[in-house]
Amino acid sequence: MRQRWRFSFGVVLIWLLATVLDRLWWIHQGGVRACDQADYLNSALDHGRALGLLPGGSWQGWKALLDLSAKIPPLASLVNGSVMSFSGDDPA
Repeated sequence: MRQRWRFSFGVVLIWLLATVLDRLWWIHQGGVRACDQADYLNSALDHGRALGLLPGGSWQGWKALLDLSAKIPPLASLVNGSVMSFSGDDPA
């Protein structure tokens, strides 16, 4: 029984330490890295064009559409690309 409590305490201690370090890093880092934002935006634009919803693209089929999603989950990019088709890709 004592061994179980020692293990549980160790796991909670590691979790708390990781959480504190993560929060400290987030405070001092200053936000989301610009390369992450650019990757998500580029992926959304690529998916919107592959769906044929945004200018410069056309429907190439499901395989071509899913081949665009090597790193970023495709559902988020498909939804974002579809929203961009209605709202436009101009930030203003």
